[in-house]
Amino acid sequence: MDSIQHLFFVCVVAKTVWNLVVEGFKANQISCFEDVCTSWQFHKRIHVLNMATSGSLWSIWQLRIEFCFQGRFWKSLNCILMKLCGFLLQWVVLCNDAHVGLLCQFILLLN
Repeated sequence: MDSIQHLFFVCVVAKTVWNLVVEGFKANQISCFEDVCTSWQFHKRIHVLNMATSGSLWSIWQLRIEFCFQGRFWKSLNCILMKLCGFLLQWVVLCNDAHVGLLCQFILLLN
């Protein structure tokens, strides 16, 4: 069984997702839950980054559930990126006008 650290941060898929978040927002490296919490604490006004980190955690978890309990198999990195894009597109309505463009730009990076 995977550890929580491995599932969310050490696994090559998770690392790739976090690298895209870091690249997309020019944020500090994210390699553990403490980094996510620090990001949330220091970027309270950058709701889009907080949405991206939340969406990343949720996407990784949802994909794990699909693999373990629904018989889904790994096909490509696209599996998780499309899942993350889907969540973020649903969450666009939570952004103020100033942040919608930033979120859409990040979604384009994921595509």
